[in-house]
Amino acid sequence: MAIADPAMRRNFFERVPLNRAILAAHDALVPTLRRMTVALARRDAPFGRALTEAERVTIQWTLHAPEDDAIRSKTVRRRHRLRRLLAEAEAQNAAPTDDDLARALGVSRYTILRDMAALAQSGHLLRTRRRKTT
Repeated sequence: MAIADPAMRRNFFERVPLNRAILAAHDALVPTLRRMTVALARRDAPFGRALTEAERVTIQWTLHAPEDDAIRSKTVRRRHRLRRLLAEAEAQNAAPTDDDLARALGVSRYTILRDMAALAQSGHLLRTRRRKTT
């Protein structure tokens, strides 16, 4: 909590290998849900202009759950988390962008696009800010 900026704090724990290892060891001893509060566009917010505060919604995302650790493959685990984030956003009337998802998972936008394509190809319904029906 010594790092006041949430983005810097998240980067400190997610981008530094030693810190990721410390978090993984902690989670192994004390399985917990790791959550993130984020402001996203409402599902029905219009396109083509900056959003007003009324067109945003603050939601909770579960970034890590104990069952994630049972998934050995890093790619499969990330896609599992991606599906969970999308389901949580939809349940809370929000529509994340690809960039919102990339920031939450600590990966690039291109990784999200690749994962979304793979999930869509395997039949998953994926709704984001721009993808309403695919």
